[in-house]
Amino acid sequence: MTIKIWKIVLETLQVFGIFGGAAWVYWRFLGERVHAPQVEFSVEAVLHGPSGNQYAAEYVLTFENKGKTRVQTDKIELRVRGIKRGEHLNYWEGKPERLLFPQELVKNRAVIPETYGYTFFEPGIKQEYRYISLVDTDYQFIVVRGQFFYAKGNTHSAERVVTVKANETTC
Repeated sequence: MTIKIWKIVLETLQVFGIFGGAAWVYWRFLGERVHAPQVEFSVEAVLHGPSGNQYAAEYVLTFENKGKTRVQTDKIELRVRGIKRGEHLNYWEGKPERLLFPQELVKNRAVIPETYGYTFFEPGIKQEYRYISLVDTDYQFIVVRGQFFYAKGNTHSAERVVTVKANETTC
């Protein structure tokens, strides 16, 4: 009789072990999302100059893969819009509480050339991509927006406002 009880106890422990293992797998892979892309993404602008009435604008898009899997993208875009000096600040119509930057300086430009096909970010690696253009000195503010696309079409974006000052070289 004791052998039967021990057999039932061991079988019960096996069942709990299987369910416990399944719960751990579910939590580890779905709850923690260890195989999901985990990219920290930011943008910044460095203004060099001015020279004449323009700055050389260096836009830096920084990607840091904090996950455990390689992330691949075939599309990274940059958009820059501005507000000229003395221009009245307004909200963007249809987008409450969002400042309007009416002037388009860079319109959804590809940061990586199409001939590259794609780029990727390895786990634990921090990479920077740069895009260089011009900003006239008659701008007071610019907003820099970077965006990249994951394989399934989801996007990840970052945005930053920069004050354009005549005597500063970095923003």
